Amino acid sequence: MTIKKHIPSRAEHVKSDYSDQVFKLALWSNIYHLRKRKGLSQTAFAKEAKVTQAIISEIESGDYNPSMDMLSKLTSVLKVDIWTLTKQHIKWKMLETAGYLMTKIENLDILKIMKLLYLSDYEWSQKNNGQKLTELNYIRRNRWPFDKDIYQLDNVFLSQENTYQSPAIKKYNELQKNEQAFLDIIIEKYGHMSSSEIMRYTYTTQPMSWCTIGGDERMWEVIL
Repeated sequence: MTIKKHIPSRAEHVKSDYSDQVFKLALWSNIYHLRKRKGLSQTAFAKEAKVTQAIISEIESGDYNPSMDMLSKLTSVLKVDIWTLTKQHIKWKMLETAGYLMTKIENLDILKIMKLLYLSDYEWSQKNNGQKLTELNYIRRNRWPFDKDIYQLDNVFLSQENTYQSPAIKKYNELQKNEQAFLDIIIEKYGHMSSSEIMRYTYTTQPMSWCTIGGDERMWEVIL
């Protein structure tokens, strides 16, 4: 029997090349942002990872494709897993916003963070012609606004004890000074409230105003 060899079409080549390029861009970007979030220079990062500064520079500029062994060294220093390092659509603005909230409010759980992010985005959009502070898109899920990308927090801030640790962010790359000042106002207004109190308050905001607690109005619809 003759086996016909499959010759990839030009479209398949383009798709493969594009996917590979997107993956590489995500990797370079994630390494850069995670290094910055830890307040490490390229030299300090390289020293901890036991590689040269030139290699780190080449990785972040896209001129060096790290091996799995190299990625293992980098994740060890950055305190994240390989999945986080290679994820294509990490929402850095959301992570920095959540990280800022964690540095100001003790004992935050993921549900309270979710609701505080929603109120931050809602009130920011009221002042900025509908533009949101983070990159989240909220649906109505169960009793509160929700975006599944909130679970990216688990891969960055969740400790082995399953508690969210206040991040040691020394420099914010996405979150601007005026946005931090705005978040301070949000924290003053809502930071003292319990998760259930904030949940009830969300029903007074325009996107949730015609929903009822326990009802199914607009369930799974995008509301903000």
